[in-house]
Amino acid sequence: MKKNLRNILRFTFFLGLGVFFIWLFVRNLSPDQKKEIFESFRQVNYSWIILAFVLGIFSHIFRTLRWKILMEPMG
Repeated sequence: MKKNLRNILRFTFFLGLGVFFIWLFVRNLSPDQKKEIFESFRQVNYSWIILAFVLGIFSHIFRTLRWKILMEPMG
């Protein structure tokens, strides 16, 4: 139970830290700058983002398999 609570607290802390830094960045922007940022997000080619996400997941999967193979002889 302690380990689960610690994981929840750690996740909450880092999520809050991320939200704080985003707020710190956005609070000094003018309305025109905010509008420009949101317009940029609308024009993004999301297929590249999805491709990068999928490749990142495959990278983690293959890294896990590699470590599994390397650790197998050790028992």
